[in-house]
Amino acid sequence: MDILLDLALSDEYKNDSGKYFDNDKGGDPKGYFSPAHPGAYDEAKINALLVLTNNIIE
Repeated sequence: MDILLDLALSDEYKNDSGKYFDNDKGGDPKGYFSPAHPGAYDEAKINALLVLTNNIIE
């Protein structure tokens, strides 16, 4: 089954909303839930990315 469809509709994942799903590594061909890259939690990096993105789209 397509992993996106499975994640959206399967009862197996009903309590996993908001978690980071890593489909690029691990022994499970579907992927697994894990912490995101540490930069994803760094407020300074997030704010810098938002400023850069806003500058590009303005």
